[in-house]
Amino acid sequence: SSFFRSFSGSSGHFGPPSRRRIRVPRSPTKTLAFFLVKLAVVYALLLVPQFRGAGIYSAAYRAAAGAVFARMGNGAVVQFRKAPPEFRDRDVQITMTHSRTGARGTMELTTRTLDYLPAAFTLALIVATPVPWGRKVWSLLFGTALIGAFAMFRLYVQLVLDLSEPGPLSAFSPGPVLLETLRTIKLLFGRSVVTVFTIPAFVWALTTIRLSDLAGLLPAAPGSAKPPRLSPAVRK
Repeated sequence: SSFFRSFSGSSGHFGPPSRRRIRVPRSPTKTLAFFLVKLAVVYALLLVPQFRGAGIYSAAYRAAAGAVFARMGNGAVVQFRKAPPEFRDRDVQITMTHSRTGARGTMELTTRTLDYLPAAFTLALIVATPVPWGRKVWSLLFGTALIGAFAMFRLYVQLVLDLSEPGPLSAFSPGPVLLETLRTIKLLFGRSVVTVFTIPAFVWALTTIRLSDLAGLLPAAPGSAKPPRLSPAVRK
């Protein structure tokens, strides 16, 4: 240690011990416990109404959806607005218009559950992960982009299904196999725990975790430690 070096060094100098702090690494159990506590705190903060995270997300959702899906093709025009006050549990109003037939339809949806909750959980996972902040910032950027792309994919499936219903608003005619596939995707990602927890965990692992991070948490296999190398003098 620095203390013994200063006391018995070759120069004979006698001085006070070094004040440099020695960081003792946490055990895997303590690291996991600290991660879970930090995850819970960050996730709870993102869900606090005063934080206005859901409102900010809703505005960004409408802007992104309007830029991507303004014109779906085949005469379908889609607009995204803030839902009227009478729809208390909905925050987005979608207006679909068929430019060829003049048909028009609206629907309201909420982004607070199957869209904002996965985004908030993804951010909480990344922030709570004990990795360098340089990597964490990049993980936040990529994670936000991926979870946003997933939200747009879910919306795309919903719009195609609505615009495929028979009637004057119909703009698409997918075959029975494709139509059933879209319905299955909507059921899988629209009304299950997969959306809220599984997808964020996948995005978090993809953008934040490296194999080297897991190596320190795994116990060493018996006999894997290499024996110390002896000098020739000791071998004799």
